[in-house]
Amino acid sequence: MDSKWRFCAKRFFHWSFRLHILLALLFLFPLVAFSEYRVYQLVLHNTETGSEKTVLSTFDHIQYKGYYYLGPAIQVLYDTSWMCWGNTNYHKPLCPKPTNGESAGPTTNSQELQTNSG
Repeated sequence: MDSKWRFCAKRFFHWSFRLHILLALLFLFPLVAFSEYRVYQLVLHNTETGSEKTVLSTFDHIQYKGYYYLGPAIQVLYDTSWMCWGNTNYHKPLCPKPTNGESAGPTTNSQELQTNSG
């Protein structure tokens, strides 16, 4: 057997090398993933009739007009937005708007710092 091959085989089967490979794979492929999304409350204003309609969407006011054809008489106005935890796959309903003192999900360090400093 070639000496280079023996060196590679010994190194590959050494426990510390296997440990480094395992740790690298764990960092590359995390076991748990968290997701979040933002809900936008938009107002669709018809400039010809003066009527308004409020919609909830994961698109902001710019994306909404680009995705849905609304016609030249419809203006999309941004009203408010909030963050939600989880995902919207399989057409799950969007999370409701939180009240003033309540959070839409678990707090993170940045949220705690903002509430403590303000």
